[in-house]
Amino acid sequence: RSPTLFPAGNIALAVATAFVYGNVGRLILRRRVEGPAHLASQLFGVWWLSLAIIQVLTLIPTVGSVLELGDVAFYTTYAYVVLLIICIAFWALVYYLAFVVTGKEAWFWPIAGLYAVVYVLLLYLVGSASYTHVEFLAQGAMLAPQPAPNPILTQPIIIALLAPPLIASVGYVRLYFRIQERTQRYRIGLVSATFLLWFV
Repeated sequence: RSPTLFPAGNIALAVATAFVYGNVGRLILRRRVEGPAHLASQLFGVWWLSLAIIQVLTLIPTVGSVLELGDVAFYTTYAYVVLLIICIAFWALVYYLAFVVTGKEAWFWPIAGLYAVVYVLLLYLVGSASYTHVEFLAQGAMLAPQPAPNPILTQPIIIALLAPPLIASVGYVRLYFRIQERTQRYRIGLVSATFLLWFV
């Protein structure tokens, strides 16, 4: 493997993916939706824009590995920022899916509160590890905690982060079998496939 081709390929893929996600988000945010569905539509756009930002941020470890930037404080701050955007993205996604499936706006604050708590727990998880140095790996620069975080603590937090969008996605996919209109079925199938690819 050429050491110059790997980052170049990674950067090109991340930029192209971010461009696609960002344009989808921009188009959704510009779409005029009236009534209770307006907030859900706007947060669906936030989900896509968040994905675009995350894709751009994935370039930082790649570039850091190439340049051998080993500042532990920098990568710790980077982790805090990425986790914040991930929590915002999942909050936006889960609310959108919950609204589409149930038609209820009341999901907004419970979901927002859940991801606020999850973010605080993630901050604790990152902060509780003692990072001694930065490792430069093929996939990018990574913090090396000593010792590694306790899996007994880590696993429930990860479940709390990922379970709501997965459960909401299942409810969303079930709409595919309930709706008869062909265009709507196509849209649901396409969006569901996108969710599946992102989570995998």
